[in-house]
Amino acid sequence: MWWRRWSDLTDEERQQALEDARVEVAHLQWTAYRNFRWSVAFACMFFGVIALPSMGDGSDEIVPRLLMVAGGLVAATTFAVRSRLLLGAAVALVLAGLVWLLAG
Repeated sequence: MWWRRWSDLTDEERQQALEDARVEVAHLQWTAYRNFRWSVAFACMFFGVIALPSMGDGSDEIVPRLLMVAGGLVAATTFAVRSRLLLGAAVALVLAGLVWLLAG
């Protein structure tokens, strides 16, 4: 059998099993955070790219679209810098542009 009961393990094997579990949980948490950060950054870049072609249509809504494009650019820089502060600024810029665009 490939598994054994917890009571059948020696103290060293128990400690090793606990350490292995801690390492796996830490890796899972890191991977989940990285995937979340990438998803947020890609969403910001998506809104920036969507706002880009509509900037030249001559409407008065250039400022909210500039905010969204700036947010997309800041989000793109987070892949190189890996800063939570930059990602938060990117989200704030995109949300400000969206709220301004939808409210106006």
